[in-house]
Amino acid sequence: MSLSLTTTTVSPLSRTERKRIMNKDQIKGRAKEAAGKVQEVAGRTVGSERQEAKGLGKQIEGKVQKNYGDARESVKDSLKDR
Repeated sequence: MSLSLTTTTVSPLSRTERKRIMNKDQIKGRAKEAAGKVQEVAGRTVGSERQEAKGLGKQIEGKVQKNYGDARESVKDSLKDR
């Protein structure tokens, strides 16, 4: 039985691969959106309009943060293309 070792080189990320990586605002925003949806559904399930409204508010907050992160990425990408 013989073992052979091979070396691999790691190349830098391509433009399309870089676009798949999210910044912290995109990640936190999406997490807030998901948490808000869970809170909204839970509030609706137990009949709590207050919890349902809090969930909707959290979803909006998450969307705003995600959109801010998207805008940051757009600016960053456009500056790299120069």
